Amino acid sequence: MLSDRWRSVTRHLLAGVGCDLGQIVFPYLEKCTDLERRKILETVATYLDTGSLGDTGRLLECHRNTVLNRLNTFEKYTGLDVQRPYDAAAVIIALEWQGAEWQGARP
Repeated sequence: MLSDRWRSVTRHLLAGVGCDLGQIVFPYLEKCTDLERRKILETVATYLDTGSLGDTGRLLECHRNTVLNRLNTFEKYTGLDVQRPYDAAAVIIALEWQGAEWQGARP
């Protein structure tokens, strides 16, 4: 079913034209410490799964404002606001591109 596979299909099609969306996220996060990068990616991934600041905070056991601060930090480093649909879609594909590298950041 396409709804279950759209990320991998999109990643495959983009790879066919030489587009690596991972390059719009991961090089910019190298400026962070390992701990900060892990927390930011964990928060971004959880937010993208839930679409809710409150639910993300509950899942990660942190305050909603902490979630918002981490998403803002992600935007500061990458220029991508995961609360905007087009940016969120690009980040989802970028995270999919990196596969196991970011999966470890997820709760």
